[in-house]
Amino acid sequence: MRFIAAIAVAVALLAFALPNPADAKMPRMTISSDQLPHIITTTWDDTVAFWEADGSPTRLRLVDVPSKLGPKYEVLSWYWQRAVGPAYGVHANDVASYYPYCARYFRQCEHGVVRVLRGEDEVWLELDEERDAILRRYVTLGRVTELPEQPAPIELFAAAAVLGEEDILVSVEGRRLNGEAERVFWQEIFSTIGESREYEYRRQIPLEERILVTFHLPEERTVTVRYVPWLLCFCPEPTGSALTATVRRDGIPATPRLNGLLDKLRDDAPDPPRRTAPTSPADAARGALPVWALFLIAGGASLSMIGAGVSVRTLRRGRHAR
Repeated sequence: MRFIAAIAVAVALLAFALPNPADAKMPRMTISSDQLPHIITTTWDDTVAFWEADGSPTRLRLVDVPSKLGPKYEVLSWYWQRAVGPAYGVHANDVASYYPYCARYFRQCEHGVVRVLRGEDEVWLELDEERDAILRRYVTLGRVTELPEQPAPIELFAAAAVLGEEDILVSVEGRRLNGEAERVFWQEIFSTIGESREYEYRRQIPLEERILVTFHLPEERTVTVRYVPWLLCFCPEPTGSALTATVRRDGIPATPRLNGLLDKLRDDAPDPPRRTAPTSPADAARGALPVWALFLIAGGASLSMIGAGVSVRTLRRGRHAR
């Protein structure tokens, strides 16, 4: 019975020891085309959101493939292997052709379509709304403005709100921006696009020394970034397990006008404690156990209970035998 109990403990420990899939070093998505000035690397939040979106692409029959296709964009993502799956041991390519604009039977496609190669086979997919929105934002902005090669989330959203006229709502410490405050926020952020620079700061910045800014996107997801007033910087949260007291990260500077606005909004924020739970897809995934881990834990608990039951029955038999 000790053996069964040992197995149960080992299974439970294994669930915690195995890496979370969200922590795997998945390469960020990249988008390239002769329509763009350079290859664009998506944000980490968008890479993870593209992988984890609730919807699923629709596989198209040959007769349903759009007859007219617009400009082509090459998208590098691990997701295509997951969406298409292997066939006879052959996996899909990591690079697929994305057509955001297409027509079928004289009607505009509702969402963009993707051509994925799997060996010598072609597989056509019509993207779901969320994944199409993510890719379409980059290709639209990349054609009308000089997006950096690796835009930060706040640069991407500022360009989308100002140039792409997307309805992106902003809240600062839970307080929704509107009117003049919203106009000033977007105007000041837009003026800093492409001015990313390196900052050195403490690994752990206390809650009272940072301001959380949340973007509510049209595809019904949110992305939260942090602003550090004493650095005048939208600085990313450090990752990894290094024990160094300081880190160096590229951040987006804030203008004095924007800093004053964010400081005022923080001072006017309601009294309840600030939300500390991460809201970006990557952080949310890191904060939760994966499904397979829950199954392993449940299995370990079941084995432990079975072992305990067998031990009790054995003990009772020994007493009766006496």
